[in-house]
Amino acid sequence: MIVALRIAPESAQGGEGGWRIQRPRVPREIRADFARVVLTAAAAWAVGAGLFLSVIPSYAADLLKTENLALLGAVTAIILATSCVAQVLVRNGAPPVEAQAGGLGLLALGLLALVLATPLHVVALLIIGAVLAGAGHGLAFLAAQDNLTRIAPEEQRAEVSAAFYVCIYLGYTYGTPDAARSPLTLEELRRLEQAVGLADEDEPDLRRAGEVLAPQAADMVDAWRAMLAEFPHLASYSAKPDGTPNPE
Repeated sequence: MIVALRIAPESAQGGEGGWRIQRPRVPREIRADFARVVLTAAAAWAVGAGLFLSVIPSYAADLLKTENLALLGAVTAIILATSCVAQVLVRNGAPPVEAQAGGLGLLALGLLALVLATPLHVVALLIIGAVLAGAGHGLAFLAAQDNLTRIAPEEQRAEVSAAFYVCIYLGYTYGTPDAARSPLTLEELRRLEQAVGLADEDEPDLRRAGEVLAPQAADMVDAWRAMLAEFPHLASYSAKPDGTPNPE
């Protein structure tokens, strides 16, 4: 990689002065498009990579009746290999907004195939689900990055890209005792808000989003638990050590 970086041509013109750290920041005029791009990328990684890579090994072991780690690893690698192929095939050739929608659609189909694979005991569905999810992951994430490059002002592209990755990786159990105390002081938080361009007028919109989702939180958790209960090898992780159901 070091050799490739040394021989790769530099596309940007060098500026005056030394290097300086660019803080994550999103200009106000692109925030709506930025939110859509971030949600697409986050969904692609959460579903296409996170969910599939965590459950496919156990699904494959159950369907193939094997504990061969090489075979299970090969089946799991299908999603990443397909993602790479999809990105190579569609680079510079798909409208970014439409490609994001298409990628999310493929992710949904892959998730459906994954859900049906175990109860139907069909290995082909597991493979098809991995291929669909991998293609959806590659298409959606590549298109999101392409879209981000197009909407970001050229002189602020580094700051917007940094904010893009910060938003994707953020997440914790806010409002619960399990959440660790923030290492940031309130003053540091205010400076961070200023750095990313969060203004006081954005707060009402964030509160409205919380008001819409909060009443549905319990239903969403119950629906997810009901789905897990259909698969004993997954439901066991939600039980107490002695195997009895955990009401929490």
